[in-house]
Amino acid sequence: MAKLKNKNSDISKNKKENKQEEIKIKLNDKEKFFIILIPLIILMIILAVMLSISSNANVNSIKGCQSYLNKGYQESCLENLAIKTKNMSICKLLPNSSENGCYLNAAYAYDKFSYCNMINKSSSDYSNCVYNFTTINNSKTCFSLNNSALESKCGIKLESEANYSTDNYCHYIINSTNRTTCYNMYYFKTAMNTKNSLYCNSVENNTSTSLFYLLSLIPTNQRAAKSSSINYSLISGDATYLTYINTTDRELCYYSLYSITLNSSLCSHVGSKLSRVCAVKPVTPTILNSSEINQECSDLPSSVYSLCTSSIYYSMANETGNYTYCNYVTNSTIKTKCDALK
Repeated sequence: MAKLKNKNSDISKNKKENKQEEIKIKLNDKEKFFIILIPLIILMIILAVMLSISSNANVNSIKGCQSYLNKGYQESCLENLAIKTKNMSICKLLPNSSENGCYLNAAYAYDKFSYCNMINKSSSDYSNCVYNFTTINNSKTCFSLNNSALESKCGIKLESEANYSTDNYCHYIINSTNRTTCYNMYYFKTAMNTKNSLYCNSVENNTSTSLFYLLSLIPTNQRAAKSSSINYSLISGDATYLTYINTTDRELCYYSLYSITLNSSLCSHVGSKLSRVCAVKPVTPTILNSSEINQECSDLPSSVYSLCTSSIYYSMANETGNYTYCNYVTNSTIKTKCDALK
């Protein structure tokens, strides 16, 4: 009996010990949880405070910009501050990779070339800055840096600015095709302005230049003239025709000059199928009948046949003043031009 009591006493004692152990384990788990949670809460509070400080940064001061945690925001803030205050010394606070860009953007913002000189001369930012400020009246710097790639870009830019009224910058262009185009544009325009066919002979006898670009160089008053409107309409209205007949830059020069001067001798320099239109010089409404016109264009593919016949009818209406020829024009582009003559 005594043994049974002792046994029960031991069991009860073990249960109490187990419960106490369970309580200790639970307390230990809670302690671990709080040990992890408390630092996280503190860290979140610190981050919230720092973000609050950063979001309230004074972008009108260097210290304010530097208070940004994000380096990208910090650099952007400093650059904007430098440009806003015109204080280029702030750009020096930026990394080397961003400092040149700071001067470049300031130069663009204030259209001030002197800021370009603060940029490292060996950087692409400096070349871009010089190129941006290069004009016909300010081209010395671009051509004094021993940078052939930059000189080539400036040459193209200045020729375009001059609208090809000079060939002074063509030789700077590195790419041979672009250089030829430059000279072709110059000689073509000069031929149109001076009505001197010798310049046409200087145009390369190839197709390096867009024919539409060449035509855009014909003086506006000449394009508007009756004698030239047919030809300009023909060529700018449907490039398919020119592509098919393989017109070269030089042929187009003579042809366009003929359209301005009506000097028929220039047509002898126009080869292939373009000479059909160049040779049409009607003086009476009956110089060509419909059969003859159809015969003129009979060997052309269907895609350009309508353009060919329409061009001839337009030419006759334009040069004779008999606008009934417009009724036979089937090409929609030329039809619009022809109806505008009435």
